[in-house]
Amino acid sequence: MAAGSSAPELATSLIGVFVAKDDIGVGMVVGSAVFNIAFVISICALFAGHVVVINWWPILRVSFFYLISICVLFIAMFDGKISLIESIVFLAIYVIYILFVAYNKQIYNKFCHKFHGLANISRESSDSVIYKTLSKTKTSDEVDISNASIDIGANVNYNTNSIDQQLHITSDKCRQTDTSLEDSQSKAKLVWNLLIKPLNLIHWITVPDCRDESKRNCFGFTFLMSCVWISIYSYFIVWMMTLIGFNLHIPDTVMGLVFIAFGASLPDAIASLLVVRQGLGDMAVTNAIGSNVFDILVCLGVPWFLKTAIVDPGSSVTVFSRGLEYSTISLLTTVVFFLVITHLNGWKLTPKYGLILMVWYLAFISLASLYELNVFGYLNPPVCFNGY
Repeated sequence: MAAGSSAPELATSLIGVFVAKDDIGVGMVVGSAVFNIAFVISICALFAGHVVVINWWPILRVSFFYLISICVLFIAMFDGKISLIESIVFLAIYVIYILFVAYNKQIYNKFCHKFHGLANISRESSDSVIYKTLSKTKTSDEVDISNASIDIGANVNYNTNSIDQQLHITSDKCRQTDTSLEDSQSKAKLVWNLLIKPLNLIHWITVPDCRDESKRNCFGFTFLMSCVWISIYSYFIVWMMTLIGFNLHIPDTVMGLVFIAFGASLPDAIASLLVVRQGLGDMAVTNAIGSNVFDILVCLGVPWFLKTAIVDPGSSVTVFSRGLEYSTISLLTTVVFFLVITHLNGWKLTPKYGLILMVWYLAFISLASLYELNVFGYLNPPVCFNGY
């Protein structure tokens, strides 16, 4: 789930290394990382509709590898050059992460055997939250029923004729409003269909629909063509964002940190919100943090490996902005802050918890953008537009 929703980040990083030849891919990955761990989890907590209990083990597991990824990223960017060995280390750590997940049950059993108290604490907190949620639901239902009976008794003495007149007037106004809304919506839908029809036709021709029984065996080609189209759309996004940033004198790293990271991470936000509303808090949170591990180790490691090992063997990838190092260090504080407030909140997703994460995300992005805008010193060289 995390790897699939991070496809735009991978495509953008490839474009940043081989086409744009700037830091927009690295900035986008760093921005996506804090977006996922703060904004996405915040949205899940604010709009879950109920208190969601999360298990400590998958959160600690993925956070541990996320911390390792951040440390490796900082070390690799410290000298401003990414070598072949460093890119191989990125990919090797992700392979270790996959093996760790594959043997998750065995590792979890050994961990719980050694730290038996943690499992009991997690289970007790989960049971207490579920009990409180059920109690509140029952109490609210009883109050609604009693209020309904009071309202029915109070409304008996109303004048029915005046109520009927008001209902007719209201219904006429609503009908007129609905008609105008339908007209505007139909016009907007017509314009949208005219714009999207050519793209849908191209997609229908080039991407086999595996939902059709006769095309089930084409899933590999469907996946490949989906990646191709994501890469094409990502190229145009990076191209337009770089042009906008150049004309507005905004560094490409800021465009990556804020705008491209927001757009590229929307699949993570949507996927996590959908599963958390079903009560699957562990999947929602681990998807958000696991996407960060994939973004750093794979979305950066693969383009760097291809550049230094295959396209131009023996070369290195230059990281121009020094502000990204400070942003990477700030990611460590984000992870520590996330784990601390999650533990203090009893491993639950609540609206107050989501609001705190949202404020933290806005503070981080503001500080990182100030770094890239050279407010705290000359850290980011000006954009050199080469007309690509």
